[in-house]
Amino acid sequence: MRRTVIGVLAASAMIVLLATGCGDDSGGGGDVAAYCDKSAELDAADGLPSDADLDEIKELAPSEISDQVAVLVDAFQDEGEAAFENAGEEFIAAGAAIEEFEAENCDTGDSAE
Repeated sequence: MRRTVIGVLAASAMIVLLATGCGDDSGGGGDVAAYCDKSAELDAADGLPSDADLDEIKELAPSEISDQVAVLVDAFQDEGEAAFENAGEEFIAAGAAIEEFEAENCDTGDSAE
């Protein structure tokens, strides 16, 4: 069961970081449109993003999710794919918060019309 939960969370975390498209800019520290554009670019790439790409997505993250993005980015930069296997409560909560933010602010293709 734990492996299934980790797998689902890992997929969610990557989808969150590599989400596609974006909606309106809704304020905060980073630019929502730029954040979503970068996410779309990373989503189109194969494999894990480079450290430079992770740094950029971290910088672009709107203030509403900047701390959560930092948690995921730091984990990926420190551990690579092992971040999925080592996902703790902070990692999981960060992924969930980002996923919720992006569902409300970015066009991830997951919303029903």
